Amino acid sequence: QGSAAFCRKRGRRRTFLLGMAGFLVSIAPGFRRRVPVCRDATSGSSESPSVASVEDSSGQSSVLGGVRAKFGVCTGVSCTQDGSKALLDMFKVLEADAPGELSTDACGCLGMCGEGPTVIDLSSRNFHKRLRTPEQALALLGGISISPDLSEAFILKHRGNLEMSESRTQDAIRSYSEALRLLGNRQEEAFDQVRLAILSNRSAARLAQEDTDGAEADAGDAIDIFPAYAPAWKRMGDVHTKRKEVDSAIRAYDTASKLDPKSSKEMEKRISKARRLNKRFGLF
Repeated sequence: QGSAAFCRKRGRRRTFLLGMAGFLVSIAPGFRRRVPVCRDATSGSSESPSVASVEDSSGQSSVLGGVRAKFGVCTGVSCTQDGSKALLDMFKVLEADAPGELSTDACGCLGMCGEGPTVIDLSSRNFHKRLRTPEQALALLGGISISPDLSEAFILKHRGNLEMSESRTQDAIRSYSEALRLLGNRQEEAFDQVRLAILSNRSAARLAQEDTDGAEADAGDAIDIFPAYAPAWKRMGDVHTKRKEVDSAIRAYDTASKLDPKSSKEMEKRISKARRLNKRFGLF
């Protein structure tokens, strides 16, 4: 039993070392390692780290590639479960809002499982863990020219998502609507990316309140902005399913599946649900 536990521990360590080695090679081949400080995003405490950053022979960071800040976001299994994908998506949007100032990449396991999402800051050689709110992530970007309205929209979107998870749909609609108000009509890539997600989420919230017209309007607005946005087609399919418009629902789900093949199994389930409605109500 002890031998099995030792092997599992050694296997986890090997996976971590391979992931970190690949990340370091991809960003800074040929540079020597230096041990950074690991920082807790919630308390600011420091502890002994288990992974390394890099610097060149002059002692200066050489991984920034001309940008002011560069981050690696852990996409290991544990951090992914803790929300690292949403964090990476957020950083990518902010990167578009601050071209030449911010760069973000996904990386392998950083060895802090259970304390994610975890980020390595390659400009300061620090690690930051438990970055579970937009406020915590935005606090890392001091000195980067991020639009205040865009930052606040992320915070409101996160609040709306929490309210949806608690079935407080009316509160969620208010949060999403305020976020959209802040984004205004600015036709910029970063603003459009956030606007798409918020419109899709508000569509779901409105549908939960039986407001099919409002849900359809939000999904349609998202499709108008970016016709290849799969989540909006999924929302549109949900609206048609709610109205028992089976053929329209199937077409919308099929479009979502083609745009995002990873969602094909989920869309197949929704299509099956719509077809069951067809049989139940004798619809044509």
